[in-house]
Amino acid sequence: MVITLTSGSNIQSQWKIGNTTVLSKVCTGSVREINISTTFDVPQVYNMTVIVWNSVSDPKHITSFVEVVRLVEGFDIVTNVQNNTSFGTDHGPVVYQITLDSLDRLPMGKLNFELFYNDIIVLKMELDNEHDLVSTGVMASYQSMTEGDYNVEAKISSTVDSQSFSFNLSIWNNITFPSIKSVAGINMEIFVTNYNLNTQRYQYRIVYGNGNEEHSDPDILITGRESFWSYNYTIKGTYSITIFVANPIYSYSFVKTIVIQNPVPDLSIWPNMTSYPNYFPLLENGAVFIINMTKNDLPPTSMTCTFVFETGGVGVNIDAPITFTTSLNTSHTYTTGGDKDVQVNCSNSVSSQLLTTRVFMLSKLEGFKITGHNRLYLDNSTSVDQSIAFTYTAGEFITASAAIITDTLIPLKTTLDGHSGSVVVSANELKSYPYGTYKIAIELSSQSGETQQRGVALFYEEQLAGFQVFQNDSLHLVQHDVEFDVVFASGSSPEVELLFLDTNSMVEFENGMVRHMQFDYTFTDPYIYNVISISRNAINSLVQTDLEVEVVHSVAGFLVEMQSSLINSYSTMTFIVKLDVSTRIPMGIVNLYVDFDDGTSTNMTVNDKFTQMLDSNGYQFDHFYSMQGYKNVAMRFQAEFTKQEINVTARIWDNINNVMITSDWAAEVNEVIPFNFENALRSGFEYSITFGDGTEVNNVPNVLYEEYNEPTKYHSYNSPGVYKVVFKASNP
Repeated sequence: MVITLTSGSNIQSQWKIGNTTVLSKVCTGSVREINISTTFDVPQVYNMTVIVWNSVSDPKHITSFVEVVRLVEGFDIVTNVQNNTSFGTDHGPVVYQITLDSLDRLPMGKLNFELFYNDIIVLKMELDNEHDLVSTGVMASYQSMTEGDYNVEAKISSTVDSQSFSFNLSIWNNITFPSIKSVAGINMEIFVTNYNLNTQRYQYRIVYGNGNEEHSDPDILITGRESFWSYNYTIKGTYSITIFVANPIYSYSFVKTIVIQNPVPDLSIWPNMTSYPNYFPLLENGAVFIINMTKNDLPPTSMTCTFVFETGGVGVNIDAPITFTTSLNTSHTYTTGGDKDVQVNCSNSVSSQLLTTRVFMLSKLEGFKITGHNRLYLDNSTSVDQSIAFTYTAGEFITASAAIITDTLIPLKTTLDGHSGSVVVSANELKSYPYGTYKIAIELSSQSGETQQRGVALFYEEQLAGFQVFQNDSLHLVQHDVEFDVVFASGSSPEVELLFLDTNSMVEFENGMVRHMQFDYTFTDPYIYNVISISRNAINSLVQTDLEVEVVHSVAGFLVEMQSSLINSYSTMTFIVKLDVSTRIPMGIVNLYVDFDDGTSTNMTVNDKFTQMLDSNGYQFDHFYSMQGYKNVAMRFQAEFTKQEINVTARIWDNINNVMITSDWAAEVNEVIPFNFENALRSGFEYSITFGDGTEVNNVPNVLYEEYNEPTKYHSYNSPGVYKVVFKASNP
């Protein structure tokens, strides 16, 4: 144990565990470090106090913990490798079981396990569960994927001691085998290497299936990566090859079937270079190539010939056997003319032969197009010629022609200069033909017989003039057809477009000479439409903007109520008119006609009252009734095309609840007694008076429909008594 000082001389020191002094030491001279050694009988952690002093300094104390452990011993290591010698890479990791013979060997301090392969550390772990070391052991594992021989050292160590185990271990890779050709040629060497065996040390045995075999020395492992066998067959046929390869851990055996067949023979191709350039096939016909065998001593097995043209390879299979007179014909179509190199590779599974030749192809007609628009407009009022230009980019010996296609062909003047040409068209060409659309066909032909045609649309029309659009009425209903009349002073094949709103329009077309068109359109929404009318044909177009179309709803949705359906005569009846929803508007000019059923009527325009009618109070108007009666009031809401009729019943009857008769109620026998009506209103009512003596008096006829005019009633009694007079008054 060591303590250090920054300064001091002639130091005395005392070392204590608890209160027990275990050692004292005196150091003379200048002292910077004090070393002592001692032994402990019991492994444990001690609380050590060191006291130092000299003649000029007070004692100084230092306290420290001293851990005392046992030596590292009593361990054993067992692996899952048989005899601790050989192990395969696909057997998983090598497992090391670390055990301790007794817990009495503890404590040893903090323990670590380290694993070295050829002095290179590959694993390090802490053995922190000491009880598992005794009971089940602690497992450590490592898998090496590299084949070879290894000096393995397993080391268990603490900070003060260690215990090691060493043994030799051979790691072996599993065996894979390279692929072998399934097909080979007669007298062609079959050459196989061991590059892909995956193991570097092995033994082998090969049986060729024809009575021959070879094998390695049974007592020696072959090492290195050299080619280890080759063989050739001299007879065509199918052979079964058996191959066995092994190392101390793994073995590999397989049977391979190999077909030995004839190789590609000597071949020739026509056209060959000796006939070039006498062969000029046309592009549209393609070039023909013929392959022949030059000798027939060894016909090929399953030969394939691949032709490589300028546009890529084309494979053609030839089934064996091929006799000397047998030839292979194939053709190819090129897209451009000129010299063309051709390669032909004929091969089967065992050999190949490359043939080359050359042909000259005549150019194909290409790039034929109309320059500019593919349409032409002819106005019958002009005699100015118009032309159509065209070009083509490739072609030889080209001629051009053009015609207007009708029931007969009308030939047109055509010129061609180099790769450009033109066609001249005059209105005079079609003077005797109806207006309309025709096709101009322009055709290019080559000397090879190839033709290409392009079309141009020819619009032969009369100019539009005097364009006007009329509507059949000034007002129209939604969901009803609106009829439009279109007139022209002149024109042919017009397309007429009416634009109502940004998203509403209609288009009508009529072919040939046209002076009048008629068509319908149904509007779904009420509106005053400012219609833009456009007429056009291939020659010109005209616009009209002064057409206004007013579209309204049908008259509907009116409701009629009365503030009170029963009033007295000579009173005012209030009628309330309502409109159910605002979407009924517009309806055009709406007039209200009212027959009050009293000999009077009225009419009014109600458009300015729609706002009131939509309100909950409605639009109100009054009528004064004088005479009593049931009045069937007829109301008609009338617009230009539609109407709505509503009938309501007004009841004009006086309230007679307070009407009564009065009298003196006492008289002498045979005295004339007057009976007077009180509280009567202005119109008549029906009544009866019974005087109690069997006498009754009633109203005159039609009293209900006249003003009240009842005189006093008189009655006399011819015998004394008390009489009950009953008065009854009524109206409907």
